[in-house]
Amino acid sequence: MATLFKIKGYDVRILTNDHPPPHVHVQGNNGFAKIDLGAKTGVLKLVECAGIPKGALRAIWLEVADRRTDLIRKWREIHGD
Repeated sequence: MATLFKIKGYDVRILTNDHPPPHVHVQGNNGFAKIDLGAKTGVLKLVECAGIPKGALRAIWLEVADRRTDLIRKWREIHGD
């Protein structure tokens, strides 16, 4: 598991033993989420979320969107295409 960055008390991670499509896991403060990076569609997708307040989720979403290209690159470094 590689923690890529932290925001609002949550770790944004790519799991090393994970499966496609490229996505990140968000965990911390008694909440979690999974965000599909939209490598094929170009659109982020919230796959699942529980326990993260809307304000924190919005901040996380915006940061993931801003770093999307780098996150997809990192996913491919870890998992290949």
